[in-house]
Amino acid sequence: MRALRHLIVGSLATALAVVSCKDEERVVTEGQLLLYVDTDAPVPSGPGQRPSTVTPLFDRLRIDVFPPASDTPCPGCTNEFEINGLVLGQKKASFGIAPAFETAGYRARVRMFKTDFAAATGEPNADSTIDVTVALPPVDATNKREVSVFLPVESVGQPRGSLADPVPVADGALDRSRVGSWPGAQRVDCAAPAPEGAVCVPGGAYWMGNPNAPGFTPAGYVLQPRLVVISPFYMSANEVTVRRFRRFAVAQKRWTGSSAGSTAADWCTFTAEPGPWEDHPVNCVTFEEARGYCKAVGGDLPTEAQFEYVQGGLVGNVFPWGRDEPTCTDAVYGRAGWGTLATALSPCKPAVPPGSVAKPGEGVRDRLDLPTGTLVDLAGNLNEWVRDRWNRIDEACWSAKLHHDPFCETTSPSDGNLAVHRGGNWSDIAARMIATTRFGRSGTQADAQTGFRCVWPAVPGR
Repeated sequence: MRALRHLIVGSLATALAVVSCKDEERVVTEGQLLLYVDTDAPVPSGPGQRPSTVTPLFDRLRIDVFPPASDTPCPGCTNEFEINGLVLGQKKASFGIAPAFETAGYRARVRMFKTDFAAATGEPNADSTIDVTVALPPVDATNKREVSVFLPVESVGQPRGSLADPVPVADGALDRSRVGSWPGAQRVDCAAPAPEGAVCVPGGAYWMGNPNAPGFTPAGYVLQPRLVVISPFYMSANEVTVRRFRRFAVAQKRWTGSSAGSTAADWCTFTAEPGPWEDHPVNCVTFEEARGYCKAVGGDLPTEAQFEYVQGGLVGNVFPWGRDEPTCTDAVYGRAGWGTLATALSPCKPAVPPGSVAKPGEGVRDRLDLPTGTLVDLAGNLNEWVRDRWNRIDEACWSAKLHHDPFCETTSPSDGNLAVHRGGNWSDIAARMIATTRFGRSGTQADAQTGFRCVWPAVPGR
């Protein structure tokens, strides 16, 4: 028998193959290897299924079959399709393969990934893909053999097996699917009520970063996707206001008393004595001033991972409300256009000067409703200081592909000791408000576009 000429790989257990034998082609219905695929990852719910309570992390499966001694799939040996809880739960993610009878050396590369992260060519993003290459055992010409491969979440971004050294498949069909059983994805509530003015953010897993999101280096640099598990925590419902800030701290930079916008301090909100900005978020504070306040009230600044988690609606959205760009009523942004900012692109320029920060919650869609309350102004109003030191994607802090409550304390070898702020602000355009965008700059800078909110650790509920 000559080498395999064509191999058709079908999803949902359809299997026919055309093989070559003494220059005659024939359809093979026996001699079939049936490969079942399973995972512990959460995936989208299938038709008729109850919506999942956890965030789907993967939605597509691809399999390539390679003939012996080849690093190129044979013609017709690649298949790719969407997956959901119904397909996996009913053990329908299977492939009938009819390699050359009793020929060793066939391999199958099975990859599960998120469609949004794939390149324009369709190639899965390596950092966010579960990638397992298995050796396919020979199959008798008249029998059907069942084998299975498992795709564990814990191996994301770390290929198991290779074409040169494939891992063995498991013998036999699946007993039952383990889809959605990965513990890191489960939503975990707080065990106790939130502090005053704060909201419980339940723990869970999400994709931090997106390779297809716009970004700049270092201002606006976007992380390649990293799978992140977040423990539950409490977060201030809104950015810290002038009134609250004054109880524990004094800002070095203050409002000038003018609304002309002729100097940068005209947009500052802090006043030493009660003034017109009491219920507006405090701005013009440095990183240390912001963190000092949070520590004084028993908390800390949020980490980058915590902030992106809530800004993306806990599910990795572009904005807290979803994917569509905001209008001028949806969020507080694009409100420059006066004074020294007269030439700034300002799609939502106010009728009177100076523009500036708004009271909490004025953006009607810039909010995240949770069981214990609502977080507001996550995408707009003010940039917000976060706890981490700036690090690039190719530096040690972000080198892992799976993180549990990540926090970067190290100084970037490339960019030095920079602080990080997240979210957009009242003078930004919408493109700078997406959840995956991050900004690195000196922590000693205090400007009218930046404020903060605090977080507190939460004991997980049972």
